Amino acid sequence: MGFLARILQKMKYIEELVGGDCFIFSDNYYVTTSDFNSRQKRLCVNLTTGHNRWIPFDSAVEKISIYTIDENGNFAPINPEPANASIKNQDIS
Repeated sequence: MGFLARILQKMKYIEELVGGDCFIFSDNYYVTTSDFNSRQKRLCVNLTTGHNRWIPFDSAVEKISIYTIDENGNFAPINPEPANASIKNQDIS
């Protein structure tokens, strides 16, 4: 399965992401891990090269969704968003 498409979402700081989130930083695609160090950096993996990189918590990144094509030719998100996540933070009056 290969990486196919992305949908832009919004800018966030590295510290706001959870393990498994995908993002763009310095024109490279990364996925976050759950590892962080005492120097306020988070371990991330470059999806193109496979190399690890410690990225500072205060780095602004563009969170994205990345999709693959499954064996049946269907689009499948790598890290699917829960069904109710889009309305979770909305004020409904």
